[in-house]
Formats: sequence, structure tokens, C-alpha cells
Amino acid sequence: MKKLKTLVQRGGMEALALTGAFRVHPFACPGKGLILTLHHVRPFVPGPCAPNRELEVTPEFLEGVLTSIRARGIDFVDLAEAARRLEDPAARRFAVVTFDDGYRDNREIARPIFRRHGIPFTVFVTSGFVDRTTMLWWKVVEEVVGMVPVLTFDLGAGPEVFETASRATKESVANRILCWARTADPGLVFERVERLAGEVGLDPLRPTRHEIMTRAELAELAADPLVTIGAHTRTHPNLRRLDRAAALQEMAGSADDLAGMIGTRPRFFAYPYGSHRAAGAREFDLAREAGFDLAVTTRPGMLHAEHAGHRTALPRVSLNGNFQDLRYLDVLLSGAPFMLWNRFRRLDVA
Repeated sequence: MKKLKTLVQRGGMEALALTGAFRVHPFACPGKGLILTLHHVRPFVPGPCAPNRELEVTPEFLEGVLTSIRARGIDFVDLAEAARRLEDPAARRFAVVTFDDGYRDNREIARPIFRRHGIPFTVFVTSGFVDRTTMLWWKVVEEVVGMVPVLTFDLGAGPEVFETASRATKESVANRILCWARTADPGLVFERVERLAGEVGLDPLRPTRHEIMTRAELAELAADPLVTIGAHTRTHPNLRRLDRAAALQEMAGSADDLAGMIGTRPRFFAYPYGSHRAAGAREFDLAREAGFDLAVTTRPGMLHAEHAGHRTALPRVSLNGNFQDLRYLDVLLSGAPFMLWNRFRRLDVA
């Protein structure tokens, strides 16, 4: 299913790019600005399977995106300035760059690129990752599936046995588990993925230690004047699957944790997963209650003047690792793919 979705998305992007339809009203909808979503920046290293490929882009692609956006006369700004420009009818068009989770490569590989260009960026950090108390469950799934020719996993209808001997079957099974886990009860996700890791002798926190910044690395990054640190919950749960009190504790608690790590409480927040299945009107209200000035989703879209009144429900534009081709950049910057997507999905902004 995920592979089919990627093929459909690629076909749509190709059609818009080749026909130039994205430049023509009513398709073009560029808005006042955009917020880019990234996770990893690093050279791609092929493994037995890569179900999380969409979460990483190469340094060369990032460099090309930054150069190309600036060449189009779009200003790179931080989130505080973006909020100000949403209120200013005369403000120039802008772009904000954000990273989710708190990966070490954001500091070691991405930051030198941003420094060369003098471009600010934000890292939304899951405090439990930094504290080494929460596993990167999607990476654990990837590693386990890559290791074994067969596995047993419960996707909600009881334990099932999956054949994972070939790359194709590994990709298929891993994607089924990932899709289930993003919308399942967070407690069940951790329980079942931890059990899966235990069956092959994998320490479920090993990927966290390998991939995520330490407290010292985070504090050093936070001191960089180009960097803003935002909150991203304590354990990266699907907030809509939690009761109100637990969701608020995840949100406000992560900001409190990060204040102890970097010395200042984050003003900005990113919802884990961030789709309409993971963040809705209740969560947007909770973000305000938790003290955040602004919060971002992963709902696809450009920023428009009306978003000034919905500052805890801002859309973003994903730099997807499956679409690392600068030919698509003008299509994305036009806003056409998101206008068409949202016309079909009818996603609410509040």
C-alpha cells in the first residue's frame, strides 16, 4: 500500500512538472510562505530494507534545495519571524526549515550546511530520546525485519507469521507494522515492538543511542544563534490516542524537560506524526494550554494569512527522501500539490 501511494504521488508530481499546470490558476496557490519538514540529513547507506527512506535526504539534496529556494527570492527565517510575517500583509514570502526528533546528524551533517548559507533552522526534540528512556520504535522495526527471514507480530487481529526472506517481503512487512503503529495505542506499540526486539536479542534502545543527540550535544547545538529548539513530546506518541491529561503531560512535560537540558523552555511544538489521525482540534487547544506560541503539524500545505489565527495548527511541506529531485521543487513551491490534496481530503485547520 505504501509503495502504491509513493508511485501515485510520484506520478502526480511528474504530471504537474511536465505539463506546467502548477503555474496556472486555480492550481497555483503559493501563499505567504512555507515550513519545510525534515528528519535525517546523511548519505544514504542501503540496507536489507529501507521502510524509513522517506525520512532522510542527502547533504547534496539539502544544499540544492536551500540554494534553489533562495535563488527564487524567498527569505529563510526562523519560526518567530514567520509568525510575525503571517500578521504582516506586506511581508515578503518566506521559508522555515524544521527537523523532527533530535537526530545527531542534524548537528553533525546538516548544521555545517546551514552555517555556510547563514540560514536558521529549528529542531523539534523528543526529550525521552535524549534521556535514552524511549526507543525509536520505527528504527527497531526496520532493524529487526532486516535481520530475520520470518517473524511473528500482532497487528490487532492476533499474532501473524510473516515471511521476510526477500527485500520485497521485508519492505512490505515493515511498512505494514509501521502503518499500524502510527495510529495504534502507544502502549501497545512499545510493548509489541520491544517484544519483537527481544526475540532477536536487539537492545530496543540501541538505535536511540546511535541516532539521537546526547544532552551535551543538544545543549551545544541549542547555543548556536542559527538554531531554535522546539518540543516534540516526551515519548513520541500519537496524541489522539491518549486521554487529555496524558496528552497535555506529554506536551508540556517535554518543554519542561528541554528547559532543564538547554536552559530555556521551548516556545514552539511539533505534533508526533502530525497528520489528522494524530493531531486535531483538541491537541491544537492543548498546545496553547501547554504554553506554546506556535505548533506545527505534518498536514501538507502552504502558509496563508488565515493561518495567523490558527498558530497551533500550521501545515508543513515534507522534503521526502523518496522524491529527491530538484525538478519537483517549483511544483512544491507553487502549492499546487497541497491544494489538490486538501481538496480531496477536506482537512480542517482548526
